[in-house]
Amino acid sequence: MSPEKSHFLLKNFQDQFPDSISELEVGFMGGDMADPEYAEVKKGKTNHVEVAHGLLDTSKASFEDLVRFCHSIIDPTTHNQQGIDHGTQYATVIFVYTPEQAATVTTVIADVQALIDAGTITGYSTPNVATQIRLARPFYPAHEGHMRYFEKHPEDMGECSHRIFFKWSDINVAASG
Repeated sequence: MSPEKSHFLLKNFQDQFPDSISELEVGFMGGDMADPEYAEVKKGKTNHVEVAHGLLDTSKASFEDLVRFCHSIIDPTTHNQQGIDHGTQYATVIFVYTPEQAATVTTVIADVQALIDAGTITGYSTPNVATQIRLARPFYPAHEGHMRYFEKHPEDMGECSHRIFFKWSDINVAASG
């Protein structure tokens, strides 16, 4: 997820799961060099991905809740793209710290793909989920000017591609009804 859009995620996720995420930062993970600068990452030369990174209080929300929510506000079918942003630094990636987290992400990806295949959720760029699962690597915070970008530059919010594509609660109600 593009870091400048991460606070969109936080606000909407926190509406559903109050006080569940703390220490949210935006930055970079997965690349070939230590402490990259945004200008380097933006060119796609460092192999870093722009990420939102924070602490999840699992007594208030599960990792699965977070992964499901992320898949409902992004287009998980695009490869190396989020909205108008293109390049490897915009890949749809979930970095995991444990095999259990990887299994959770795999399950959610399969659930989203099944919903797309069934025509239950629509509006995506392609018919196949492209979310990658990678082992977490060192996280490098972005510079201060990149933090809370849309709060500082609300005029750019129109370019934000994150929106609620669907709500899992609507899917679950429809499936059980």
